[in-house]
Amino acid sequence: MLAFNLVVFFGAQPGWCLLGADAQCAYLQSEGIERLLLLRIPAVRPPPDMMPNQSVVAAGSIYGARDAPRAWYKHLRAKLLARGFREIQLEKSLYVWGDFGHSFIILVAHVDDLLITLCADDQQAREGIDALAKELQPKMCRDSSFTFCGKFIEQLDDRIQVSQPKGLKNLEGVPLSREWLSDVGPPLADDELSQYRGTVGQLMWLITQTRPD
Repeated sequence: MLAFNLVVFFGAQPGWCLLGADAQCAYLQSEGIERLLLLRIPAVRPPPDMMPNQSVVAAGSIYGARDAPRAWYKHLRAKLLARGFREIQLEKSLYVWGDFGHSFIILVAHVDDLLITLCADDQQAREGIDALAKELQPKMCRDSSFTFCGKFIEQLDDRIQVSQPKGLKNLEGVPLSREWLSDVGPPLADDELSQYRGTVGQLMWLITQTRPD
């Protein structure tokens, strides 16, 4: 959350802008895997040149594997460091490029979602982002509004507005009986307690991310 706030803070400066990016097939871009992972080819409609039920060794990370996010983080970090970015120790996956006052880029990554800020007129910084985009092949969003990690970001003339309309829309209430609403109502049933905890969790996420109040 600190990294996100820092990027938005810099992006709110006059003349700066925010860019969103979604790395396509991020996990498939990772190199190598640190363990032996065997996969079984489907018995029905196997891929070309594969036999039904054939066992193969994964050469890279696979979506859904427990180490896939870590492999992508290491791949992205290596690419960024090779292009002159520096990872800030303040928070993992927060990177800067250049020197403030000159060409400067701040980038935060959350799995395969990237949030970038830079001076809109900084041609050198834009060229750096374009070169990075060619290498990682993300889906870039250069519009004034986009979604990053469930947050809807709007770049308005006088401010940057962050909201979570989908999160609010998907908020599920907990139906309670009239008897329970009284002071001497019965304890919650197990399914009601599970729903209640889920709703509280959704509310806590909204409050800590964007404070919709």
